[in-house]
Amino acid sequence: MRLNLSLIFAGLIFFFNPNFNMFDILPDFVGAILIMTGLSKMYVYDANFESARKSARYLLWISVLRLAFTLWAVSSGNRDYLVAFTFIVCVLEAIFMISMFRGLYLGLEYTSMRADCEKHSRAISDAFTMSFIFTLGAKFLEFAPCICDIVKQDNELDLSAGASFRMSMAQMKVYVLGVCLICGLILGIIYVIVTAKTWIKIIADKNYAHFLKEKFDNYVVLDRDAYVAGKIEKVYFLVTFAFVFFFDFYVDGINVLPSLIGILLLAASSLYLSELSGQKNRLVLIFSAAAATSSVINYYFMTRVHLGINHIYSLSSYYKSEFPLLESKLSVVLAGFFSLLELSCTTLLIIFLIMQMKKLFSQERRTVALPMLTFVSVPAIGSLTLAAARNIFTTLEGHLATDDYVKGYVQNKVYITNEENYKAFMSNPLVAQYEKISMISYVLAFVAVAFVLISVLYMIRIRRFTDKID
Repeated sequence: MRLNLSLIFAGLIFFFNPNFNMFDILPDFVGAILIMTGLSKMYVYDANFESARKSARYLLWISVLRLAFTLWAVSSGNRDYLVAFTFIVCVLEAIFMISMFRGLYLGLEYTSMRADCEKHSRAISDAFTMSFIFTLGAKFLEFAPCICDIVKQDNELDLSAGASFRMSMAQMKVYVLGVCLICGLILGIIYVIVTAKTWIKIIADKNYAHFLKEKFDNYVVLDRDAYVAGKIEKVYFLVTFAFVFFFDFYVDGINVLPSLIGILLLAASSLYLSELSGQKNRLVLIFSAAAATSSVINYYFMTRVHLGINHIYSLSSYYKSEFPLLESKLSVVLAGFFSLLELSCTTLLIIFLIMQMKKLFSQERRTVALPMLTFVSVPAIGSLTLAAARNIFTTLEGHLATDDYVKGYVQNKVYITNEENYKAFMSNPLVAQYEKISMISYVLAFVAVAFVLISVLYMIRIRRFTDKID
């Protein structure tokens, strides 16, 4: 149980740094995942821990949404939307963070009293009070710089206090941001000190850890079916969520649904299954590490490919250094190699995961879903295959567009209004080939969406059948 307590403490540390839009050194969603993982065994002791776990799950979704929206707003130049979005996110995060802290520390206080560890009550109370103050203060400081954006249209607002120069409210934003950053860091450091002081005492308390372990072991023995059902529910959630990230969705050259997150979720699912079966398997670590590494390499390469294609379309917001990558045929070969490498490693991980699930379900007499589990790997691997093929065709499309004639067609395509001009362009074999490959890429994208939806819906259907015990 000390490991679970340590994971919760580590997750709490991820919330300490100031978060200004997408500039989050310690991502909040990683902290939420660590807290959820740490609470995975503690919900059986007190309902407050379950409440904290649910709040951490909401924070995970909010953090991912924030990252995706901010990335889109910054890359597409729609920064005006960030003001309203930041306000909404700050309010939601404050609500769920306070709810998470409340459930977490109330659960600690209750269980410590049952474990005859009342000496920690004062430290737990101090940690909750500091966490409450930190949440409100941090979210206010995060939104404060946006006030400058709200009044930026009032350029006549004089903040110079009688000096020889005039300064508008918009010009003050950089200074307000700096002050908020410093204040946020100070507040975060105080929060870390108070939180660490409390959690180090709790983790080091052998009586408390022994009490938690004893209660959990009794729960597993007395209600094995409920324990397994709860764990399987988490496995289904992680696997279903992972399949969503197998679709590549590019926003101005950036894939906002990276496969790496899906691979990590599959790895977490496999670890859950290993815990249920009581068998540690190193294969999951090998497959997960290989798949994650190949995914990172492929993500970086395809990001450069898409940025180069955006330059071909004359989007001035991207660097020209990405363009030469597509000029060589080697780019197509590399796209094929990296995509197939990611496909192979992730496929092995999925197959191993399905085998784990089938073995566990057979042991736990949940055999109704066994035939369905075999089929679910088909659309999942199919979506990965289509994504790999799409990467290759997209790179080939960009490579063809580096030809001056094809580039001219691409950049003037929207201005072609008559059939004569269109046929003139199509008479060039490279342009005709470019159009075919571009169409194939679009078709692959739509079919990939269908395969992802089939995978998700099928996992939801399997979940309904798994509850039936022979």
